[in-house]
Formats: sequence, structure tokens, C-alpha cells
Amino acid sequence: MIVVFAWTGLVAVWFFKQAKIPVALILNQWLNSPWAVLPTLDASLRHAKHFAALAGVTIALLAIGRRLLGLAGVRLHNAWEELALSFGLGYGAAGTVLLLMGLAGLWSRGVLLGLLAAALILAALDGWSRYRRGESAPADGKAERFDIPSLYAITGVIFVWLCTARYALMPETFYDALQYHLGLPSMFLQQGRIFPTPEISYSGIPGLPQMLYGWALALDSWGITAYLLHHSMALWVGIGMIGYSRRVGRAAAGPLAAAAFFIVPVVLTESFSVSVGMEWALLELCWFASLVYALAEPPGGAGRRAWLIVSGAFLGFAMATKYQAWLLPVAMAPLLFLRFSPPPTDTPSEPGRLHGASVNELLWVLGVAAAVLAPWVLKNVWFYKNPLYPFFHEFFVGKADFIPNWRGMAAGGMSKNYSLLSLSGWMSYAAFPARFLFLKDMFQSTGLFVACLTPLVFLAKLRDSERLLAWTALLSWLSLSLLTEITRYFIPHLALATILVSCVITQMRPPAFRTALLWVAGACCAVYGLLWVGLAVDQAKLGVYMGKKGFSEYLTHYVVSYVSPPYSGIEYINEHTPKDSGVILYGDPRGFYLRRRYRTASDDNPSLLELWADRSATPEDLRRRLRAERLDYVLINLSEMERRRLWANVPPSTFLKLAAFWRRYAVREFEVKVYPERWVAVYRVLDENEASRPHPADPLFDGLLNRFSIPQPSLR
Repeated sequence: MIVVFAWTGLVAVWFFKQAKIPVALILNQWLNSPWAVLPTLDASLRHAKHFAALAGVTIALLAIGRRLLGLAGVRLHNAWEELALSFGLGYGAAGTVLLLMGLAGLWSRGVLLGLLAAALILAALDGWSRYRRGESAPADGKAERFDIPSLYAITGVIFVWLCTARYALMPETFYDALQYHLGLPSMFLQQGRIFPTPEISYSGIPGLPQMLYGWALALDSWGITAYLLHHSMALWVGIGMIGYSRRVGRAAAGPLAAAAFFIVPVVLTESFSVSVGMEWALLELCWFASLVYALAEPPGGAGRRAWLIVSGAFLGFAMATKYQAWLLPVAMAPLLFLRFSPPPTDTPSEPGRLHGASVNELLWVLGVAAAVLAPWVLKNVWFYKNPLYPFFHEFFVGKADFIPNWRGMAAGGMSKNYSLLSLSGWMSYAAFPARFLFLKDMFQSTGLFVACLTPLVFLAKLRDSERLLAWTALLSWLSLSLLTEITRYFIPHLALATILVSCVITQMRPPAFRTALLWVAGACCAVYGLLWVGLAVDQAKLGVYMGKKGFSEYLTHYVVSYVSPPYSGIEYINEHTPKDSGVILYGDPRGFYLRRRYRTASDDNPSLLELWADRSATPEDLRRRLRAERLDYVLINLSEMERRRLWANVPPSTFLKLAAFWRRYAVREFEVKVYPERWVAVYRVLDENEASRPHPADPLFDGLLNRFSIPQPSLR
């Protein structure tokens, strides 16, 4: 006991010393922030509309998932379990159907709204049928009451979620979201189909959550419903944790795990930045829970086969969120060597006791997962002739018009010191957990809970389910750590580790030790929750939430998560150009808020405009290429190009071609220059007749040519 508390104190002191938390700032935020100020009536109605849209999507997903669970024939144990598994299964199934519909050209707003209406009708019919039959939610036969610590944990989760939910009720500004998490489904929705976008490297990565974001965008083009859908994933992970812990006989562990997981800094950060980490976490949790439920059933029974199918489906859905999730099957390896202590076949199964799995059963799970994942692989083969696009693209296609910078993507998440071929590399790798805890950016840290209390796992007598959980969390973490050091990619595995630690805490002996541990765990959660709510206060965002600032005003100015904002140019294009116009983005891939068809390249790839200019012999060739692509305007974000120093990567020959094109064929229609905060311009591409008439030559590239001392021979 003394060793555990000494370790906890050492880690906590070290963490707070390294984190350098601005206590004075936090106190000031708590004392001076307008907590009691309510939104205006208009803002309240807007928020209510978005929550209603979220409720509609959620009910639809629950109805789809509940129907599929019924078809699978699984026996559910409690209402929490039914909710989490129904939502997760509905989420995965709906995302897969949306992918197939998009490939078939059925991604118009009307079709997607029709699909939502059909799902809501299914939900109404299902609810009415259950009411007529007198069915109630499954129960475990015990009074499903929470003890005081559990109620405290659940209250804390809801409080922090509501505080942070305010920031999901406004336009998203996260770079990756505007580039592809929301940007790609928005592009597909504009054209009513899913189509190849090789210049956006992330378009080849399995994107199950993006399909659901596209569904939400049919309800709300600002993306706030999609934002709320993503933010709600933290609650669904918590519901899944509660359902799982009750199933395995550790009822008090679920609320504790939910609270401990949600207040982890990187989890909180991820939960209100539209991305895929929380969705992966939910689906991975559902996969593991379904696998445990299958192994709790006697071998050869129908219930065991049904749960294995459900587990395989969840595994496939989790793998459809991100390439890194393809490592999850490695975490099933312990089933080949772990020996369990199953109860006698003639007695009811005891919580946490499992039967072993055969190789055939594991292959069955993997086969179902492969079938679920197959549409994403086949889509890449169809679009890019590369099942792993963008990775290893030249090896699959040889020479191609466009080769994505997949090496840069792969190297972006690794430390420069990372190499297992040297002693320093092994030492760097061994320091992985410490780096995750003591990051310079506190908001990307994995937090104190798991770091302080994981040693308890080695002191406890683990049940079968807990031993499997420990091995699954360990192998999934280790396999991913060989590929990346980006903290947020580990969120799904952190969820499993949090459940494990919580299960261990709630079964420690003697009772006084367990009580002390619960106080320590509760203190970790409370401190983190209060710190986060204080640090996360953003007056600019609160102004939007309360209705004192409009979306346009918010997006046209710099905020921490929205550097070099391009929205001024986007707003001009949306309001002053024909609806059938095409736009090419230059210097900034964030095109989500454009209401016009557009082309862009992800930030890891060269700009399309530069690429096409480099391949054009004359300015006329570049103009013809733009006309062939039906692109009439160029949106250029000069402040973002300066911030990322993109000019330094442009070859002089490309500069010359762009300068010549700009003089003859580009006319500036809009510019806002508040340097260095924002400098955005919109140019219209002239046709040959307009270009042949006298017009002022734009000096943009001439100034850049002079800046870099590039000679300027005539290209005509």
C-alpha cells in the first residue's frame, strides 16, 4: 500500500512540475467567466435545433443497431450494454451503407434525408412494437442503483461534457476537420457522389466516421450537428464502460472508468475537435466487450456464435476508422496461449470467467471483420488501383500523374530519435509512457489516472476477463507504438487500460485500501475536470455560443485553433460567384465552408496549381487545364503560405510560369489584408477573349519573384 501511494505521489508531483499549470489563470477564468449568462433567444433556438438534429441521428442509429442485434440473436444483460452496442452497431452499419450509396452516386441531400426518415420510421415502429408486447430494457436481475462514488463520477462526466459541449455548438476550426474529416464529405455531398480525390492523401484512409459526418451535413451545412455527434462519443464510450463492467461483475468500475477516461487531457481535446479517435475508441470497446461475451458462453452454443459474429463486425468497423486500427487483430493473439478457468457447463456462467477460444473461432471473427472492411479496400482499388492508398502508391501503380507524399505522412508521427537499431533508440522507445504523460502541450497528455494506478494490476488477482483485457490493452498499445508517437492515436487503447485499472481498484482488499484508492482516483478526476473547464474557457467562442457574435465574424478572425483564417475569401465566393462556379484553393487546404465545387490538395502534398503549372509549357496550357477542370476562381491564402513557408518549396521555374499566368489570366476580385493575421485574395480566371483585351496585370507573383531574386524572362 505504501509503495503504491508513494509512486502515485511521485508521479503527480513530477507531472504538475513539468506541466507548469497556470493556476492564477485558471482561478481568473473561473471567477470572471460568464458562467451564469444564458444564450440569447435566437442562439437558444439555434442550439435546440442542432440538439434535435443530433437526437434524430442518434435515434436512427439506435434503431438500426437494435434491429441488427435482434437479427443476430444475442442475449443482452443490461440496459447500458444494449444502448452502447446498439448505437455502435448502428453507427458502423449506417456508415458502411452510406459508403456504398456514395459509390453508387446516391449521396444527394434529399436521398440522405430520406434514409434518415426511413431509419426514424423504423425506430418508431420498433418502439411501438416493444410497447405493445410489454418489453422492457434488459436487466441483470439486480437493483441497478449506483452507489455514491458512482453517482459522483457520473455527475462529474455530465458536468464536464456540458461545459465543453458549448464549444461544439459553433463552427469547427480544427485544421484536419476543415481539410478532410468534414471537408471530404462536404465535397461528396456537393456533387452527390463519392469520387476519387488522389491529391487529398487522406481520402484513401478508411473513413467510416466521415460517412456519418456526411449524413449529419445533410441536416446542417455548418457542420454543427456533425460536431455534436462526434462530441457525444465520449458519453457513448462511458455508457459502454458501464454496461461492460456490470456484465463482468464489476459494477462500480464502469462509472469510475467513464470519469477517469473522459477527463484525460488528450481525450477532452479530441472530443471537441471533429476527428475519428473517439469513434475508434467506442467501436474498439464494443469489439472487446462482444468478444468477452462470446467467450463467456459455452463452446458450440448458438449464443457464442452470435456474439462472435457481432465481435467480428465491430472489429471490422473499428478497422474502418483508420489504418492504424488494422493492428487490432494482433491484440487477439493472447487467446492462443491464455488458459482460462471456465465454470462447469451445467452451472450458470460466473461473471468474468471465460471459456477458451479455438483457432477456428478466431478465424471466424477475422473473416467477419475482413468482410466488413472489404468495401473500403475495394473502393481504393477502384479509385486508385492501390488498396493501401496513399501508402506505397508507386509500388502498386508505377508511374502515375500524382504520387502522394505518403512517406512524409508516415514519418510525421515518429520521433527523430526513434530507431530500434541503436541503444539510444531503445532508450527513446522505453521512455514512451513518460513522454505521453509529460508532453510540453498539456492538452495532449495521457493524464495521471493510468500512469499512477497501473502498478495495481500487478498486485491484484485478475479474473479471466481482466487478464484478457490486460493483454489486449498491452498488445494493442505496443503494436501501435512501433508506428507512431502521436498521443491521440492511442485513445482507444487508453480506454481499455482505464477500464482495467478501474476494475482492479474496485476489487482491492482490504476495504480501507480500496476506499483510499477511490479517493485518490476521484481526486485525479476532480482536479483534471476543474483544470480543464478553467483552461478551456475561450471568450471568443463563448461569444458565439451566447449569440453575441455571428458565425461569420468568428470565422474571419484569428483564434488559437484557426490560424491564418481563409473564411473572408470563402464568404466572398459563397455570396458573389455563380452557384455552378469551380474554385481551386492555393496555399490552404481548408475548404469546408465553401458552398461551391472546389479542388484542393492536402497539406502534405504539393499544390495542384503548382503541379499543373509545372506541367504546362505556356500560360495558355495552364488556363486550358483549369477550364478542363471547370475551375473559374482561385482562392489564395497568402498569410497561411507565409506561416508554413510554402514559397520556399516552389521551384523558380514554377514561379515563372505562375507569374506569367497571373499577368495574363488572373484578375483580383477580392482581397483582405490584415497582415500577418490574415491575407486572403480571390482571383477570377479570364477566358481567352477577356485576356486578349487590355486589363491590369496583377503584381502578386512579380513581387514574389523580386523577393526571391528570380530572373524573369518572357514566357510568351
